[in-house]
Amino acid sequence: MNVIGGFEVRYYDNYQHYADCRKNLANPKILHNPRSFDNKLISGKIKQTINEIWSFEFAIPYEHQYYSDIKFIVGLVEVVNLKDGEREFLGRILNQTGAMTGSGNFSKSFICEDLLGYLHDTVQEFQKYKNDGPRRFLNAIIDYHNINTEKHKRFFLRDVTVDSGSDVPFRYTAYDSTFDTIKTYALERMGGYIVLDINNSGMYIDWLKEVGEFVNSPIKLGKNIKTSTRELNPEGLITRLVPVGADKDNSTGREEETGQYVTRERVTIESVNDGIRYLEDSELVEEFGVIQKSVDWTEISDPAILKSRGKQYLDNQKLAIASWSVETVELYLIDTRFKKYKVGNTHPIDNPPISSVEKLQIIEKEIDIMNPQAVRLKIGSSGQSLSMYQLQQQEAKKSMQRQAENEASARRRAEAQLEATQRELEKVQNQLKGQIELVDKENSKAALETSLKQNETLLTSERETLASLTTEKTRLLGLGTPQTELLNFVNLQINISETKISNYTFLIDEINQRLSELTETQGTEPIETE
Repeated sequence: MNVIGGFEVRYYDNYQHYADCRKNLANPKILHNPRSFDNKLISGKIKQTINEIWSFEFAIPYEHQYYSDIKFIVGLVEVVNLKDGEREFLGRILNQTGAMTGSGNFSKSFICEDLLGYLHDTVQEFQKYKNDGPRRFLNAIIDYHNINTEKHKRFFLRDVTVDSGSDVPFRYTAYDSTFDTIKTYALERMGGYIVLDINNSGMYIDWLKEVGEFVNSPIKLGKNIKTSTRELNPEGLITRLVPVGADKDNSTGREEETGQYVTRERVTIESVNDGIRYLEDSELVEEFGVIQKSVDWTEISDPAILKSRGKQYLDNQKLAIASWSVETVELYLIDTRFKKYKVGNTHPIDNPPISSVEKLQIIEKEIDIMNPQAVRLKIGSSGQSLSMYQLQQQEAKKSMQRQAENEASARRRAEAQLEATQRELEKVQNQLKGQIELVDKENSKAALETSLKQNETLLTSERETLASLTTEKTRLLGLGTPQTELLNFVNLQINISETKISNYTFLIDEINQRLSELTETQGTEPIETE
């Protein structure tokens, strides 16, 4: 493990070259290594997103050794984290752009997609599958992909933990790419997460109900948050739901009409819902008013089942999605007490002026390989019930009150520190005044010399104290997060120290002056002092 960190970018001419390197039969082409003086990228950013194809964008200069070697589509790029040895990206070159600046400098930019992108290389057929559960459905989709593509683009289904309970008798696929089919007909309808795992034996897909782990390491204002924004978007909110089922078998007068603009009457729930075509959530209506929308279940032709599905949808509705955009610091690079940010993991996020403490999942992570310690995160919940929404609104108000109380307390502490400083300065000035009076009255040369040495020692010690305080101030200013209270305290101590130094210097001058006067009176030479 390399404790220095950074990212190495490796290039493979094709999948066979990659496979040979995995078997130690060949070596990759190194596009970038932070410790090398040779090949370097101009830029490089990885974007890792839940249930999406990950991407890597990078640029190389004309002087790069492999400037002309990178192959479109067949070439593979791997990014390895040198801190922990973890692979952050593996994918193919999807797009390349050549550019020349006004000063005549040439470069190339590339966009890569991870190997889930292979699922865009095949198109599914129209198929009607008996609903035998999520595993059989997804396995059928992947099998169809595998028989229509090359061997190195094939996937294997491994773990499936999503819920299988459903009253839908059949599931369908149409003429979409395999990836879009999985998103539309599997993820959007049954939920869960698609996770890709690549090892020496192949590419494995897991379809999981939950991903990641809870990490009790807060993303917190004053610790690791540099900038943040929070959005609450209730775009999918429905307070009055109209369930719509399959086309009615007895639609009349429309048999002869065909075409893309033709609509047909469909199954609704009036016959089993007292003549009313909608279902209503009274609590949501009271909170947000009437927001009426329809939801399609094209495979359901029984009104009773349709009503049941509609009620289930309304009861389980997630009315709002809270998302954060956070620029933060990867503290695990310098402190082993912190864990690395990973897509799918859940963290407490604590930014009192904006919201109460929320436990939210990292849904997107952007890594700048040229600046490893700074990462951008998108953090959001899968959704909130009305009760959770109301609870968070109450907690946000309490959090704001706590923040106001903390600020008031900080002001009181600052005022108390200022008063204490003023008293300390008055004490120092009174001590100086008293010592000056003693010097003026003192006629003993030995006593003055003793006082001179004492004050010179105190002056040296106070100068060391001031140097330490100045170093601490510089450290606090360099932390990157506000340290207002500590800075105020250090500044007050610096003020006291500077006053003491000024007083000691003045007093030493007074003692030397008094010694000179005594020397002249006694006819002897003054004693040399520092």
